[in-house]
Amino acid sequence: MMLSVNIMAANHSNAIWNDEIPLKVDLFIWCLLRKRLPTTNNLIRRHILHHNAQLCVDGCGIMEDIDHIFISCDFFESFKIVIPSWLGL
Repeated sequence: MMLSVNIMAANHSNAIWNDEIPLKVDLFIWCLLRKRLPTTNNLIRRHILHHNAQLCVDGCGIMEDIDHIFISCDFFESFKIVIPSWLGL
């Protein structure tokens, strides 16, 4: 799975590193594509959090990872609506 994410990130590297996109957005997208965002499962893997803290901050009872946050978590669904307006789309 990580290999496919890295290939996808490599294919989109020209689109990500664009002068018209703010650097903080570039860095966020770069971390997202490489699954390097500080989700609880990544923080547990790096031994920053204890393994008992693996559930989503929403309290839905599902392990928090990038796929859960950006695809299936109801709590973060509201952000999917406002993010395009933040980006001016």
